[in-house]
Amino acid sequence: MPAKKVFEDNDLIILLYETNGNIAECAKTLGVAKSSIHSRIQRTKNPELTKAYLKIQKMKEDAANLLNKKFGHRLVIGKGMTDENGRQFWVCECKCGDIKEIPGSYLLNGRSQRCTKCNLIKHGMKDTPEYFVWCNIVQRCCNKNNPEYHNYGGRGITICDEYRYDFLKFFTDIGKRPSENFSIGRIDNEKGYEVGNIQWETSEEQTNNRRITLKIDGKNISCITLSKKLGIDRETIRRMANLGCNMNELERYPTLDWRQRRDFFKQKECPTFSK
Repeated sequence: MPAKKVFEDNDLIILLYETNGNIAECAKTLGVAKSSIHSRIQRTKNPELTKAYLKIQKMKEDAANLLNKKFGHRLVIGKGMTDENGRQFWVCECKCGDIKEIPGSYLLNGRSQRCTKCNLIKHGMKDTPEYFVWCNIVQRCCNKNNPEYHNYGGRGITICDEYRYDFLKFFTDIGKRPSENFSIGRIDNEKGYEVGNIQWETSEEQTNNRRITLKIDGKNISCITLSKKLGIDRETIRRMANLGCNMNELERYPTLDWRQRRDFFKQKECPTFSK
């Protein structure tokens, strides 16, 4: 099981100032998912981290002047209250007519683009298998009380913000489930439920795509990732890893003809073999 990446509050504070509060850039630099950054900011007990985030968001809101701007389904129609932490709220009207005060930071980072009514009911898919699958993903990645959390969120598997907060975005990308024999799968099982990494799969495809990590040059590397990168089938990669091949040998393998490949394995399996 890969270790969950850990980062210090001070590192995040510095990055927030350096990137002007760009969560995506912070996540990329720290090597974690954007949801991990949001989670840390929301749950932190470090007043300096909270202060830094709110200060930057206020500066961005003041510079942006959100009045009359549109964010997804929401139109900003007025300035709202300021809470005890200094967060500025804005009065927003959803296209369905719902009016609510939303923190400016939620509008700017895309976390609140439609009201609950539009997000959960207006799409008319609340009773569909696709919606049920989406709910399950969110729960097992984000809810520590979910029985499956230890297999997903507990080991670092996350759902990106684009999907977590927007079922319609998720459905647009994944499409309708082909049949009841299909379930959701991740193309690269070392990554989370993110844009470009989800698809409908049969149980057989999911078995073939299960998490397999190999140690190459002392580093844990996904067999699936290597297979796609080098154009070598997974069985051959596993065989080479078991024989102690390094990354240079793996990268050179696709350039060999069939005789050279045969001799390569003979020499690896029997070091005294002479061509």
